Amino acid sequence: MNPKDITISAIVIARNEEKRIERCIKSLGFADELIVIDSESTDDTAALAKKLGARVITLPPGNFATLRNKGAAIARGTWLLYVDADEVVSTDLMQKIQEVTHTWHEGESVGYELHRKNYYLGRPWPKMERLLRLFRKNALDSWRGELHETAIVRGTVGK
Repeated sequence: MNPKDITISAIVIARNEEKRIERCIKSLGFADELIVIDSESTDDTAALAKKLGARVITLPPGNFATLRNKGAAIARGTWLLYVDADEVVSTDLMQKIQEVTHTWHEGESVGYELHRKNYYLGRPWPKMERLLRLFRKNALDSWRGELHETAIVRGTVGK
């Protein structure tokens, strides 16, 4: 694929996620580029990710902001989509992401908060949350924070 044709780079940070990584990666099949930042897993996370077509970069464990920034630095897409290894992108969300990224025009939002449904001990969390996980690469300043990292973007953020 020509680098100019890469619209969406999906970035997944993982460590010892062999039980969940396949489901996550398969839900990202719409992305033009898939990068897994593997934090020196001791299981088959990296091998499974490679088998499923991901570009795997192995780095020492660190805070999530550092790992997310490394993913951004190597990503070639116009848009960056961050997904955790235990998350799955629904068909509905995939369609919305494709619509936004393929029809974007100057002056529109440069980042988007995504709805996330959490589970705790196998049960749905009572509240939905929104996380800034999709944005244009050129609008990302950086990820910051050692715990509960936050993306800092230059421009308007939509939902």
